[in-house]
Amino acid sequence: MHTDAMEALLSRWSDHIHDRCGMRRPQWFDSAGELALAERVTWFGTAELGSWQHDHLPSGPTRCPVCAGLYWHREGEGSPVARMSMVVLPLAEPARVAAADWAAPRR
Repeated sequence: MHTDAMEALLSRWSDHIHDRCGMRRPQWFDSAGELALAERVTWFGTAELGSWQHDHLPSGPTRCPVCAGLYWHREGEGSPVARMSMVVLPLAEPARVAAADWAAPRR
């Protein structure tokens, strides 16, 4: 279950990503469990986004929530099915992530 602050952050993040790469914007987010954190996390994105890794995760948390961004999809006359377009792993509290400069250049 997400807090109001987390819901607002996830919505803002999906808008930010949608504006940058045109991916399908989620209609809602749901919890997909928790992830145990290692010392290094490597991310693989699409061919356009490439991949990158984080060698210095924030100290303190050993687990983080996994948030799945979902939308309804219907093919033909079939029943709609939920599809996932985004996975978000917030590594800091929502207020700290929201206050960050998302437009800062990548290093």
